[in-house]
Amino acid sequence: MHHTFGDGSGVELFEDRSGYSLDRLRLLAIYDLLLRVVDTPMRVQRVAEVLFTSHRPRVPSDDARVRSALERLGARRGRDLRIRPLELPGTRELSWDVDGEPLVSLVIPTSYSRELVRQCLRSIREQTTYENLEVVIVDSSSGHLASAEPELAALEHRVVSYEGEFNFSTAVNRAAQAARGDYLVLLNDDTEVRSPDWVEKMLAQAQAPGVGVVGCRLSYPDGRVQHGGVAVHEGIPWHLYLGFPADAPGYRGMLGLVRNCGAVTGACMLVSSALFAELGGFDESMAINYADTDFCLRAVDAGQRVVWTPHAVLVHHERSSRRGRDGWTSSGSTGAGARATLAVTRTMIRRSCPRCTTNSVQRGPGGHRLLPFPT
Repeated sequence: MHHTFGDGSGVELFEDRSGYSLDRLRLLAIYDLLLRVVDTPMRVQRVAEVLFTSHRPRVPSDDARVRSALERLGARRGRDLRIRPLELPGTRELSWDVDGEPLVSLVIPTSYSRELVRQCLRSIREQTTYENLEVVIVDSSSGHLASAEPELAALEHRVVSYEGEFNFSTAVNRAAQAARGDYLVLLNDDTEVRSPDWVEKMLAQAQAPGVGVVGCRLSYPDGRVQHGGVAVHEGIPWHLYLGFPADAPGYRGMLGLVRNCGAVTGACMLVSSALFAELGGFDESMAINYADTDFCLRAVDAGQRVVWTPHAVLVHHERSSRRGRDGWTSSGSTGAGARATLAVTRTMIRRSCPRCTTNSVQRGPGGHRLLPFPT
């Protein structure tokens, strides 16, 4: 049966999803209902038009009835939940405790840019609070990685050798096969930890029902936003909020909110080992670019959600470790290869996930573009 609640919100409910209770305060009733439905298997279809607007004031972030609905959500999931109201009306941060202490494998492909790799490993060792970790490095540096031994010595690690023309997707897949973790974190060698509990924040999201892939906030060294999630616009994957100031809230506060995305970047992406294997890993025909977006869209097509969290923060010295290194030059990154890869990606998006597109505003406050350039 189909029920329409309140001001035009419609949800199809089946008898086996019963047990919800609705009060007569329509907005809170809709919110409580959606919190119950969100953990059930479903498909959400988006109508890409504005069908309804309202001038009603938002329910305050610290409203006791909202808190009660969220606490019931935590109880249904059997997980501890902390709720913190945020500054913007109607927004709040939900902090979930990690269930258990699963092994997490940090997968780091590298052709070795000495200081950046050592910096990455040092930040993992010195600033990461999650303890049940292993590092799996895919090394195409022809032996140069030995100089990073001081950093590796303090970390549980293994090294997978890679020879020949470098293919990022192949490197990731080989590392995934060698990894022992329950979860994989795909991590670029030119990243640096900024928030010590970054693994916990990402892992907590990955353990929510229906979540398959989790991404984090990446910043440039000067603090500007490098990655606020990925949206597919006109058949092309784009980084959201790229270049926004460090303290910018983003459109409707979204740079401060955990939210679903069409995709997240493989520069820092968490996924369960089981799902990675189930989906066949990265598509190795995409040697450098777009394999991360392709994987995320396949996850969405398999009924999983892709989530971005602003509470896990790393610095990304973007593309620094590739510049000028033959090992990273591939048919998938420049020229005709890039055009062929983009054509494959567009075809994949139309076939696999036509709903993963965006009508996001092209420019945000201050004139910053929300969709500045492709990933």
